Amino acid sequence: MGKNFPILQNYLKSQHLISIATLGNEIWNCTVYFAIDDDLNFYFISKPTTTHCQNITKNQNVACTIVDSRQKVTDKKIGVQFNGIAERLTEVNDIKMAVNLWMSMSLNGIISREKGEEDFISHGSWLLWLDVIRKSGNFIFGRKAYENLMTWDKKYLEALKGLRIVVVTNNSTSFQNKDFTFVSSPQEALDRLKSEDFESITLTGGATLNSSFAKLNLIDEIILNVEPVIIGNGIPVFHPDLFNLKLEFLAMQKTNADTILLHYKVKK
Repeated sequence: MGKNFPILQNYLKSQHLISIATLGNEIWNCTVYFAIDDDLNFYFISKPTTTHCQNITKNQNVACTIVDSRQKVTDKKIGVQFNGIAERLTEVNDIKMAVNLWMSMSLNGIISREKGEEDFISHGSWLLWLDVIRKSGNFIFGRKAYENLMTWDKKYLEALKGLRIVVVTNNSTSFQNKDFTFVSSPQEALDRLKSEDFESITLTGGATLNSSFAKLNLIDEIILNVEPVIIGNGIPVFHPDLFNLKLEFLAMQKTNADTILLHYKVKK
């Protein structure tokens, strides 16, 4: 790959929508959410009955455009245009869905106080997290985080409606809540979500669950939203355990005046 490949890869991973032009009985253009792998294979999920999928069945040639519409007229423009061959994947094992760990934390890596309070996490970080999980359509967390979530104000719980929420707990059969799916292991959580139409999986667990995923080498990317505060005592992103994750830096973004977003890829 050329020297510009990392720049291209980082840009594509920062985007979410792709415009796909197809030709079958008629010319058609659509916009869908997408994901990519390390070889720049693009993945999207659509019903086979849609016009673009029907066109691809007859003619696999496609032309695509990816661009951030939020760019200002005066900015230097960035975008990607390309053509290729579209192929339908029918087996779950053919589709690798990225598992992205997304956490808000203090500058010294604390995600909550000892009793679960998150008072130092800003409302802007809540909105950012909400945007992330709505795009993925799902998230995974642990029992303690679930019990803490049940104490939230109803308006915050309403914002989570329509999402597939998976709770990992050792006592999965003892919980009854139709709005949540309870499983007993990280792998079972992934298997449940892989059987549904999701492009990526968001892990936003507590320290113990995050470490469980890390030990099994199930995390593909780590996104950390860093708040401008240091907390002397609390729960860290990862519970101390026997694992190592080697990371590759992808991007850093300033999300407001004092908060930054750090994005890393886990080297496998």
